[in-house]
Amino acid sequence: MDTWDRVLPIQMTPDSPTNAPLECASRCIGYAFSGVESVDECFCGTVLPTWLMLRPDSECNSACPGNSALICGGVWRISVYSN
Repeated sequence: MDTWDRVLPIQMTPDSPTNAPLECASRCIGYAFSGVESVDECFCGTVLPTWLMLRPDSECNSACPGNSALICGGVWRISVYSN
């Protein structure tokens, strides 16, 4: 497991072979935000950090295994959604 600060600190495990934004949101019930990253990772959180820096959408380029028409972040890039 890496140790870098995360936009959303709670990682839902195990990683999901059917990950997609809605699946991740359903795993993050009770949290204000959910996010998909690196294809199969799902993160949750209650607030966005003050250091958050938005990146171009093009940097999130990994197709979701649960729905290849959707994007599940990228390498060290998270697609964040409000729940």
